[in-house]
Amino acid sequence: MMLDRMAWFVVTLSTLVSALFIAWSLFVKVDFLYPLWHEVMELEQTIQTYAPKNRFRSGFEQTDSAEQQRLFSGIVASIHDQGRGLAELTYHDPQGQRLGQFLTEAEIIHLQDVARLVMWFHLLGWLSILLTMLLLFLLYKRCAERPTIREYLISGGALSLLLGLVVFAVGPKELFYWLHAVIFPDNHQWFFYYQESLMTTMMRAPDLFAYIAVEWILLTLLIQSMLLSAANAVVSRRFNFL
Repeated sequence: MMLDRMAWFVVTLSTLVSALFIAWSLFVKVDFLYPLWHEVMELEQTIQTYAPKNRFRSGFEQTDSAEQQRLFSGIVASIHDQGRGLAELTYHDPQGQRLGQFLTEAEIIHLQDVARLVMWFHLLGWLSILLTMLLLFLLYKRCAERPTIREYLISGGALSLLLGLVVFAVGPKELFYWLHAVIFPDNHQWFFYYQESLMTTMMRAPDLFAYIAVEWILLTLLIQSMLLSAANAVVSRRFNFL
């Protein structure tokens, strides 16, 4: 009984990581809804305000929203392809005239670091999926007792409450900066002012990341609930195919 409960607790964690990975992979296909947030956040106004002040690049304020969305999509594609193509990203005016290289050397290095982080996250995601499948197979063979809805809510609520308290105690922005300082190499720049980075200006970082985090969390919770429902169905033999 205790072994079954421990296994179900691990299943809860592994489905959470799996759901995070699946939700992330789905949002990659739609560029994390950047076209929507571009309009909602009025990013064009941010670009018109700060692009002319950039110390290293000029003319970005001449680009339109379609070009800005193309550049964001290019960054998303590159960090999911080991950083390939970052140095080739250029920006153009609506007539197609090339205005300049989009990323600085420091930004390219940072995004290559992000690409390596994404690679490890993908590995963790696939391992979590495999672990979930293995544990469900063992629980199925043992005819293990399934947790009640109340137990699911208590364990999931406790985990969510703990994470929420950590974020609240530290502060969302402070936590964001702390994670960057811990994850990325000390000698690699990861913070960029609007006046020195078209990338930061185009994303209005870190504000855009808050919108992406919310959509990611919401889809993750939905996917995890579906995975746990499927896990219950498998172990209870409602899907008798193992």
